[in-house]
Order: sequence, then structure tokens, then C-alpha cells
Amino acid sequence: RCPVRLVLGASPHAGGPSDAEIHLLQTSLASFSITRVPGSGHFLFEEAPEAVVDAVDEVARAPRTIHQVEN
Repeated sequence: RCPVRLVLGASPHAGGPSDAEIHLLQTSLASFSITRVPGSGHFLFEEAPEAVVDAVDEVARAPRTIHQVEN
């Protein structure tokens, strides 16, 4: 029920989720988005730490929807 954001480096690199895995996330999660960071690869947190912080800040600022759970 919570939003999920996948932050990926946009430069070609080995590893990372496959297209099939991304498709599974898109079809399985109610709120899923991808942010691709140009000029970075697999070690996004080292190559573009400001992009990681920006993504976290953006999610933190997003309006929240309260979900009621039925008993």
C-alpha cells in the first residue's frame, strides 16, 4: 500500500533489475515509479548522492493517503 520508488543509474552497467522484474513491480504494486539518474551507473549512492537525497526528499514531501483497514 505504500508508494515505491526505484532509483536507478541511467548509464549502461551490469546488474540491476531486468525489464521483466521492473514489469512485475509495475503490475504488482499500486504505486510504483522509477527515477533514472543520467550519468550514473550501478553505484548510484556514490556517483550521484544528491540524486538519492533528492528522491528521498521528494517522496517525503509527497501527500500521503491514509488507507483504512477493514476488520
